[in-house]
Amino acid sequence: PIYFLNEQHITGDISFALRQYLYMTRDIRFLNESGIELVQEIAEFWASRVFLNSSTNMYEIHDVMPPDEWHKKVNNSAFTNAVAKLSLLLPEFVGNVMNIKPDPKYKAIADKMYIPYDKQLDYHPEFDGYTKNEPVKQADVVLMGFPLMINMDESTRRNDLRIYEAVTSKGPAMTWSMFSIGNLEIGDITKASTQFTRQLLNVAKPFNVWTELDDGTGAVNFITGMGGFLQSLLFGYGGFRLRPDRIDFHGRLPPSTSSFNITGLDYLGGSIDFYFTKDTTIVRLTKAAEFTLTLKYEEKAFTLKQNEIQMFSSTKASIVPDLPLALKRNSANHVLFSSVLLIISALFCSKLYFC
Repeated sequence: PIYFLNEQHITGDISFALRQYLYMTRDIRFLNESGIELVQEIAEFWASRVFLNSSTNMYEIHDVMPPDEWHKKVNNSAFTNAVAKLSLLLPEFVGNVMNIKPDPKYKAIADKMYIPYDKQLDYHPEFDGYTKNEPVKQADVVLMGFPLMINMDESTRRNDLRIYEAVTSKGPAMTWSMFSIGNLEIGDITKASTQFTRQLLNVAKPFNVWTELDDGTGAVNFITGMGGFLQSLLFGYGGFRLRPDRIDFHGRLPPSTSSFNITGLDYLGGSIDFYFTKDTTIVRLTKAAEFTLTLKYEEKAFTLKQNEIQMFSSTKASIVPDLPLALKRNSANHVLFSSVLLIISALFCSKLYFC
């Protein structure tokens, strides 16, 4: 009971998975059938769960278990409050897509959501009363940088990574994928490589199944560990970030590789292949999308045309759709899915190759 009653961030995680699914598909049919109700009911749950602190005029959430399951009931888990805030903002995004007006109370609460932050040390305490250097079970606060992509200064992101890496001594397999992604974000390639490779300690012979802990104990076959590994490839070394109006990416090579393929990234009805080497990125649209897609990097822009190759020196780049904010017709690609685990890499429908 301590887990299913208190680890309520999972409700927010489902909303976040919905958000990313809608970024990738703009699936109007799904929204009409059940998606709007799901988005609104999750927002309503968080609206019922917060209370207004009269002394700070900020909303707080008490008595929850954060992703760090060593702390059973805390007040104002930084991750939980952050994912709740995103859940409360999702009705506004869906309202813009569907040309409907959401209940304004959700955004009003989100705008006043309290997220713990230590200004003096420039980092996010895991929860109210957290003491720096206190051990944690697994990645928690660092998930605010990715996958939640909460806005913060690079110094804060760096401090969160360093502080919590130092107190996460033997976390489950997926922990190191999140640290690897974070270190790639801030440009620490050496530390990112170390954390990426550390994941492989959880791969057990002879069938290469994943174990929860690197000594072979814990859950087997540990799907969360495999999901983290895929994310460290896609979102770490691929550098992919899903935005409401585009996909950003920045291909870099995983350790001990000379090339890196991502085949079949499905976006707005289309499909895109990526090929990365040390110095070069190749992008090819293999199936036309429902909207015109433009490749942008540096100050250049190229319309993607089916089966035409776009090659450029590896750098940060984006794929931007010519997408109206409100879509009034049904999506051609309806997908019925269940958001039980937040394994975001599955939303790409991708095959990975690297050598």
